[in-house]
Amino acid sequence: MDMDEENYDIMSDDGYFSSESIRDAAIAKILENQEELNAYSESLGSEKKELAKEVETLEDMNYNMEKEIKKLEYEVLVKEKEAKKYDEKIKAIKRKNLPPLSEENRLASEIKFLESEKVKLMEKYNTLSDKLNKEINDIGASLIELDFTKGEIETFKDKTEEAEQKISSKHKDLEFLHERLKWTADALQGLHSGIRTVERNFKIKYYKR
Repeated sequence: MDMDEENYDIMSDDGYFSSESIRDAAIAKILENQEELNAYSESLGSEKKELAKEVETLEDMNYNMEKEIKKLEYEVLVKEKEAKKYDEKIKAIKRKNLPPLSEENRLASEIKFLESEKVKLMEKYNTLSDKLNKEINDIGASLIELDFTKGEIETFKDKTEEAEQKISSKHKDLEFLHERLKWTADALQGLHSGIRTVERNFKIKYYKR
């Protein structure tokens, strides 16, 4: 239905909207919306029921799996206990069937064990001895190098002291030379002043004639 037909339905014969026609149109629209809501609600209800069934199915599966796991755990525990019993029986049978060692065999076994331990200890001793000798040689080489370095330091110290003495002597010579130069400069200055005085006196006497 298009807009013109809808307007025509709710218009009165004189071309104006009547209150009854407006009310009827509103009621029709509300009923239409209500039907849509009911249909949507029914759809949601069916989906909710399906989800509830799925959840129930999963819970049943989970419960059955837990029962199966507990059953398997119990069976494993039983098997472990049985295996432990069989192991103890086998060990007891082995101990029962082993022939007792004589004193001679026991001593021979002990001697063999001690000999093997002696070999191991000798190997450790030789290894430690070689390591110790190497460390002693390294220490000796370090001491020789230390003595050489000490001698080099003493030589450098003597050369440094000698250089300091030479520098001190040169410094004194420079001070003495400085004093001599100062004295010479003063003497030259006095000589120059004397010459100027003589020249001035000579000129005065010359012009007075």
